[in-house]
Amino acid sequence: IGQFMASHYVRHYDLPLAQAGYSIAFIMGVGGAVGMPAGGIVSDWVSKRSLAFAPRCAGFIAALSIPFAIVGCLAPTLEISILAFFIYSIIVHSYLGPTFSTFLSLSPARLRGAMSALLLVGMNLVGFGIGPQLTGIISDVFNARGIEEPLRYAMLLMTFFLLLSAIFYFIASTTTNKDAESDEAE
Repeated sequence: IGQFMASHYVRHYDLPLAQAGYSIAFIMGVGGAVGMPAGGIVSDWVSKRSLAFAPRCAGFIAALSIPFAIVGCLAPTLEISILAFFIYSIIVHSYLGPTFSTFLSLSPARLRGAMSALLLVGMNLVGFGIGPQLTGIISDVFNARGIEEPLRYAMLLMTFFLLLSAIFYFIASTTTNKDAESDEAE
């Protein structure tokens, strides 16, 4: 979604490219700078009771971000879209803390560096590789079918993956404590 915000603002709201860039810098830059550490702090706090709370927290974060992404895509005014996407950015960036916390807690100490690198590669391949390609393809298909504002609706459709992400995080939380206990036994 984030990779196409500037194009969305230029196409839908007739925002000049430079202003779209400034808007995205604020949305993603400030939102990410607030969301990432907040997610780490919240993850540490909720994980004190149980390791399973970190993936549940990430699942809740993914689910909570969906309505803000939808409003950001469908907002009638630029100001509402920027506000919605800014809140979305804070929320969606906060999943990193619980994700890394869980992943590293379940990784053997001697492999944590390699596991962190693999996680980052996987996240970037999907998030910056497959995600934008899929969004662009969907937008092109919508355009070929005569759908007005195809990019807007392609971005909207991508929120499905936030729901899918939430479901997978909740599923992961059901086995996290058992996985940690089996790692400790080994």
